[in-house]
Amino acid sequence: MGKFLTGPGDLVVDPFGGTIRTDLTAERLGRHWIVTEWILQYVRGAAELFRRPDGFQLHPALQWAPEGR
Repeated sequence: MGKFLTGPGDLVVDPFGGTIRTDLTAERLGRHWIVTEWILQYVRGAAELFRRPDGFQLHPALQWAPEGR
């Protein structure tokens, strides 16, 4: 979906992040993205998806959150 509706450098907004798959796709396609999610377990799980890129840091407040799905 992101490839057809956005171009490189465009902004993708995901107000209901959930498992953050939309945002992961946006990252891989070179789009900027903003996500919101209020369930801390989902945020922590999503952070695990982004551990590979250089410079990734998990915010200290999320260190204690349970692992995501």
